[in-house]
This record gives sequence, structure tokens and C-alpha cells, in this order.
Amino acid sequence: MCASARFVLICHAKVYSCPFVHRMFRTEEGQEMRHWMMLVLLVCIVVMLPMPGSANDAQAWKELNHTANQVLKLTKEQRYEDGKRLMSVFADFFLSYDFEDQEWTMSSLRTLTTTFENAEDALTATNMPDDERIRLVTAFRLAIDAFAKNSEPLWKSTEAQVMASLDDLEEAAVSKDAQALKRQINAFHSLYGMIRPSIHISTTEQTVVRFDSYFALLENQSASPEQLEDHIETMRGAFKELYDGSGEDGIDPSLLWAILSIGGPLVASLSYVGYRKYRAEKRRVKAKE
Repeated sequence: MCASARFVLICHAKVYSCPFVHRMFRTEEGQEMRHWMMLVLLVCIVVMLPMPGSANDAQAWKELNHTANQVLKLTKEQRYEDGKRLMSVFADFFLSYDFEDQEWTMSSLRTLTTTFENAEDALTATNMPDDERIRLVTAFRLAIDAFAKNSEPLWKSTEAQVMASLDDLEEAAVSKDAQALKRQINAFHSLYGMIRPSIHISTTEQTVVRFDSYFALLENQSASPEQLEDHIETMRGAFKELYDGSGEDGIDPSLLWAILSIGGPLVASLSYVGYRKYRAEKRRVKAKE
């Protein structure tokens, strides 16, 4: 039995051994309350039992993450043949993984598959520039990490790089140099393309559509420098919000169960008091009738 379930049983035993609670349970109403508490206890224990395969899932994704990281290192060292062999190992491992019991969407799976194919192409292409190879394999590396659902995904470490690129973009817009602006737009588009798959996996389809739409005005030739500056500032705020946010923050499960385990007896006692007041009120109503 897991530690959290044992903790609940110990709390229940200590509460039931309390003289006040013991006397309370000897009454007719107390017996009903005791049955209710036993049902709640059973539910808590079942929920707290470790899920089959959860440890295996964590280990599998740890190995996949490590393999993707090794592929990126080999790419940076221009050891493309070794990288291709490792990608084959990754593919065999990945294809043998059972996704049916997971909560990932088909959209996320398609995104991950696309990044894998792009990384594989980058390692086999003969005329691709080295920086483009690294960019595509990095996108794959970040996507795998995002798929592993780490609390601090690697793509969030690119914030400084994104903000610096936005600064360069704004400077080019202010300079009114069309060629410089075009170069900076392309550079930023390339950077965003590297992190886009992992953002797609970590967030929602609506979030990706929102950020994709920001590029429409950037590439609008009729936009004035002032409009571009305002738009870049809007993008800066949106990216800042994206990097600062971590999705919907939830309560730590271990903390939640500790609260429920410790506070459960108190809730039960209060419920019992309320139940007795309810029974007493019903008796008074019947007496009046």
C-alpha cells in the first residue's frame, strides 16, 4: 500500500480511538455516520493507489527525453550519421509506446510526428545549412520535452532569446529600413517556428492560432512604423504572458490529500453535528404537528 493510503488509515484509526468520537459512534446516528466515513475512507484509498504503469510511463519518457537530447548534441557536433542511428532507435521505442491510455490529443501527436520527420530530414539532407539542421532538431528536442509534461518545459528557457529578437524587430521597424525589417521578421519567424510545436503541445490550439495571427500584420507592407511598433509591443506582452504562465495551476496532489486526510475527521464531526441538528429540528416540527 502506498504511503498516502497508509497515512489515511492511521488518521482514521487515531480519530476513531478518540473517546469523544468513540462515544459518538455508539449512537444510532453515529453508526450511520461511521458507515459514511468508512465509505469515504475506501474511496480515498482506491484513489490513492498507484496507477498501474505510471512508473513505467515516467521512465519511458525519461529515456525518450534523454535520447532526443543526445540526438541534438550529435547534430551540433555534426555527427549526422550517429544522429540518424539514434533517431531510428527513438522511432522504434516511440512506436512501441501505448498512447491509447494517455490524454494527449491527436493534434499534439501530429505535431510531435511532424517535428520528428523534420528532424529526421535535417539529419539526412545533403545541402541543408548547419544552423537550419540544429533549429529543426532543437524543435524536436523541445517538443519531446513538452510532451513529457515537465513542470518547467525547456521551451520556456527561450524567453530571453525571443524578447531579444522582438527588440531587434522593433529597432528595424523604427529605422524604416525595409530590408532590415524583412530580415528581422524572417529571423523571428524562424525562432518562433522552432518553439511553436512545443507551445502547441503545452497549450491549446487557440493559443497557437493567436500567436500565428501576429505575423499577418508584421508582413503587411502597408502598415506604418507606428502601427508596427504598437503591434510589436502587443506581441511582447503576449509572449511575456505566455512565458510567465504555466497553464492552469493546480494544487499539489500530495498536499491536497494531506489536507483531506487531516481535515476529513473535522469535516465528519461537523457534518455529524449538523446532522443531529437536522434530526432535532425534524422532531420539533413533528411535535408541533
